[in-house]
Amino acid sequence: MKYKEVVDLSPQQIVDCDYENSGCGGGLMSYAFRTIKKVGGIETEADYPYQQSESDSCQFDVSKVKAKLSDCVAFNLTSQEQLKQLLYKTGPIAIAIQGTGLQTYTGGIFHDEDCDKGYINHGVLLVGYGVEKDQPFWIVKNSWGDKWGEKGYFRVVRGDNLNSCKMLNDAMCSAIVAGWQEYRAVMSPIFICFFGLAVSAVWSAYTYRFEDAEKLFEEFIEEFGKEYEDEIEKQYRFEIFVKNLQLINKLNEESDHAVHGITKFVDLTVEEFRSMHTGLKPVSDFIYGCVFAPDSAIPDKGAPESFDWRDHNVVTSVKDQGSCGSCYAFSAVGNIEGQYAMKYRELVDLSPQQIIDCDYVSQGCLGGFMSLALQSVLETIGIETEADYPYKMAPLDDCYFERAKAKVTLATCYGYNLTSQEQLKQLVYKTGPISIAIQADGLHTYTGGILPDKQCNKGYVNHAVLLVGYGVEGNKPYWIIKNSWGDKWGEKGYFRVVRGENLNSCKMLNPDMCSAVVD
Repeated sequence: MKYKEVVDLSPQQIVDCDYENSGCGGGLMSYAFRTIKKVGGIETEADYPYQQSESDSCQFDVSKVKAKLSDCVAFNLTSQEQLKQLLYKTGPIAIAIQGTGLQTYTGGIFHDEDCDKGYINHGVLLVGYGVEKDQPFWIVKNSWGDKWGEKGYFRVVRGDNLNSCKMLNDAMCSAIVAGWQEYRAVMSPIFICFFGLAVSAVWSAYTYRFEDAEKLFEEFIEEFGKEYEDEIEKQYRFEIFVKNLQLINKLNEESDHAVHGITKFVDLTVEEFRSMHTGLKPVSDFIYGCVFAPDSAIPDKGAPESFDWRDHNVVTSVKDQGSCGSCYAFSAVGNIEGQYAMKYRELVDLSPQQIIDCDYVSQGCLGGFMSLALQSVLETIGIETEADYPYKMAPLDDCYFERAKAKVTLATCYGYNLTSQEQLKQLVYKTGPISIAIQADGLHTYTGGILPDKQCNKGYVNHAVLLVGYGVEGNKPYWIIKNSWGDKWGEKGYFRVVRGENLNSCKMLNPDMCSAVVD
């Protein structure tokens, strides 16, 4: 519309480089726009082709940028007449719909009763509208190929008393190409989506049908490469799988934002999940390894409304602890990596395996404690890189640390016993990514969104993670946390949890919180 040139741009860039969304696990259109603005533009499809999967890392090349955005706008409309006027003036608009009924669509005008049940779960492009035999309709571009529907498009009924696949929702948005200001004349209400928008409904919360359980289980086995010893074990795992489907449906009914689904953990009981994929030991079991910071070391002001250390090149890629209870080692190493990057402007992957092997107070794959992990790095006088001391997902028969290969040494470490989430907000902004302990049972089936308090406020803290930032979506404040279960879990290996003074936030305010001081 601006440059009179039609060009195919790269969805793969968004899949790989948008760290707020979850790649092939789903996401939000407004977040995609924000990412394009943040990185400085988007490449063409020819330069950054679609792969139907997530790449190992973001391959964006700013020198190949074809289009840049100055911002994006979101629309919270109240009538389909408004949408008609907006579409005509603005151009094609990204919208979210309830798309389940389109599975068997081949053509014609889709009726309301075929797409008015369930959550919105599909992002599409609204391109026009019309009338056929007194029946008004919308014209929508899909992304399922030109052999589907009406050459890749579909039509759905239009009218102010109609649902129209639930398209009137606050996930509707559009980009502003750099230098173009015409959007300002469009009807209100309008939000600048760079500053956040309540778009939680677009997360796909699917209700699983138990008559499909066997098929879902076979798909689960194939997707995650599961292998069972015999048919007896397979049947046992299937029974657990079905119970977890019931749990997933219940959690999705309760949640106003977070979405739960089939993860690689859903053939495990909660007890197995805790023992194999968490690994934090309670602080009362051991002598605390770090010195508690004085109150004067905790700032009381200065932090902005939102902040994410991932945007400042101090957070390494997400790792996977596997079936070893070594979360404490990954959390501690993530903290050291961040402190080193902040001081020396160099991002380096350090060795959790060294901590598993050389921290003689913790218990290797049976669990440990972050402050003791930091203390072990102090005692060995340094920590090696992941390349020099690679992760084995099991303790070795001895500590193989070599002082000559130490990449980072520590001066000391501090523990924090905070009393408010505002203190924690100020601390993470000033200090950098912080090792924290949480109650992780609610993460068993988590796939995205903001985890509510009631889904992670029961039981002991049992998992160590890395707090990397905070933000606000709509009116919902949240924490951003790096996990150690691989980048296919959650939001590309991260999760968000509610933030606020009257909230529990997975019990993160506890004395297990700590951070290293790099030499």
